[in-house]
Amino acid sequence: MWQKCLEAVPGSRLLIQLSSYQGEFVEKKFRERLEKSGLDTSRVDIGRNYGQDGYYGTYNLVDVMLDSMPFGGGTTTSEAIWMGVPVIGCKYPMRHARMAYTFMSHVGLGHLCADSVETYPEKVREVSRNVDLLRDLRRNLRKKLRGMPLYDTGVFRRAFENAMRDAYADWCIEHKKPIDIDAYRKNDSRLLLDCIRAADIVVREIARERGRKEERLSAFITEYFEIHQVLMERLLVIFQNEAGMLVIAEKAAQLLELTESAPDAATAVSMISAIKSIITKFA
Repeated sequence: MWQKCLEAVPGSRLLIQLSSYQGEFVEKKFRERLEKSGLDTSRVDIGRNYGQDGYYGTYNLVDVMLDSMPFGGGTTTSEAIWMGVPVIGCKYPMRHARMAYTFMSHVGLGHLCADSVETYPEKVREVSRNVDLLRDLRRNLRKKLRGMPLYDTGVFRRAFENAMRDAYADWCIEHKKPIDIDAYRKNDSRLLLDCIRAADIVVREIARERGRKEERLSAFITEYFEIHQVLMERLLVIFQNEAGMLVIAEKAAQLLELTESAPDAATAVSMISAIKSIITKFA
């Protein structure tokens, strides 16, 4: 594939960057493999980076980066984008092979990746010849990155926290452990999101357990309603505005509909009682 890319772009050179700890033995084996493949090694440079400055400095020597195949680059793709160097990935069907395409898509550059292995050399030729594009990416890409999904740390943090809460809830259900409601009482950060999340997890668990007799579900739902009620009460104090009230009313209505899915009458009564309390406070 590298040979085809060099043939597609006359006058181009291929730089293979090794880590500082990879010695002459690795370089020798690399060159032997390239020669066996019929690749013109006079157009190949093999370098080593020493330290972080040396590593990032390498990106200043290249116009485009070719993604590794079939196991694509994740961290290296992100770093290349940060340095203003487009990574030409491929739209493989496997997750581990399409990371470069995914990352490039999340900064609005997915169109610079190839649709298939067969069209990959042509895509390399197309991108490498677009000097105006490469110059613009080098100068301006980093300025645009902070608001893009790939580098939006706030969105990533919330998604990661939600994944951790899901794992915690699953663990509580599996080991029949009560959920720590005090943790919600003591934490004011992103309160509205916590409230919405509590409702969403109740919805998910009821859907998951529907049709199955699960003794733990009743207690789990009751615990989450207690959490939800704690959050609602504090929301009413903190968010005295129409937007916050609207969200509260919407979630209360959503939860009220769920009472039809309660596994038993006692749970349904508990749910309705909690919702009534919320609606009363809201009113």
